[in-house]
Amino acid sequence: MLQCKTEFMIPQVRDTVLKALQQDSSSEPVGTVEFHYPSSNWPAKLDQPPGESNHMWTWGHCNTADARIRGLEQSVDDILRYLDENGPFLGIIGFSMGAATGVIIASLLEKRYSIGNFQFNTDHPPLKFVVAFKD
Repeated sequence: MLQCKTEFMIPQVRDTVLKALQQDSSSEPVGTVEFHYPSSNWPAKLDQPPGESNHMWTWGHCNTADARIRGLEQSVDDILRYLDENGPFLGIIGFSMGAATGVIIASLLEKRYSIGNFQFNTDHPPLKFVVAFKD
């Protein structure tokens, strides 16, 4: 879903990132920008039968009774593993719950130690940017 929502902005984001990196003397030269679209393992519909695919996923479900997001810790672990296995990455673009999760990931990578319930082990460098949006 995010890929469909962001196709129009890919050329502008690519150009902006490349220009910013050229101006940053601490950055190594980069000639290309790739976009990855990892997907969560949590179905967006809580009542979805196991095994049924609706092609709609979320990084967690809000539980209003205790103001917690069910599945968020697992999603953060999954994203950090994805970054380690496929990175390094310069930034994250997130939509809706992915926007909130992207900001959490950036904060964890910046702090380099556990925060709240998030225990993590990664060598991924801090991100240079997060673009968070909701329609």
